[in-house]
Amino acid sequence: SPFLKMAPERGWKHHFVDLGNFGSDQPGFVRQSDEYAIDAPDLLFDAVVSSQQCEHIPAVWRYVRELGRVIRHGGVMVIVMPMTWRWHRCPTDAWRAWPDGMKALLDEAGCDVLVAKTEHITDTPKERTQQLGGVPTMDTIGVGRKR
Repeated sequence: SPFLKMAPERGWKHHFVDLGNFGSDQPGFVRQSDEYAIDAPDLLFDAVVSSQQCEHIPAVWRYVRELGRVIRHGGVMVIVMPMTWRWHRCPTDAWRAWPDGMKALLDEAGCDVLVAKTEHITDTPKERTQQLGGVPTMDTIGVGRKR
């Protein structure tokens, strides 16, 4: 993840949250009991980044409420969700969001919206664009500040 690469460069301490044991050998691993429960106390984190995960959560609004629970007031939430990427079950693929949908998710998490936009990813590999029938890869990005 580009976000994980940024953390040490900036001196940020980061935690890795995952459902199951993927990454459990990493320093700072935090387990998710299920898709909707992060095993961490309320208001623990200064920032939360969820990248390319929301589309796999059946009740995504429940998931973002849990993200909102573990972020402190004034903290930043970043959500990145594919918009034009092909259907890819892992084990489900349930959602895509336009900016208005992203605003609703950030609001559900208790955040004021700072950014909600869908944009083309300029470094899309040619083979990925071909898999999409020539459609450029686009993601919807949401950034919010916890109320």
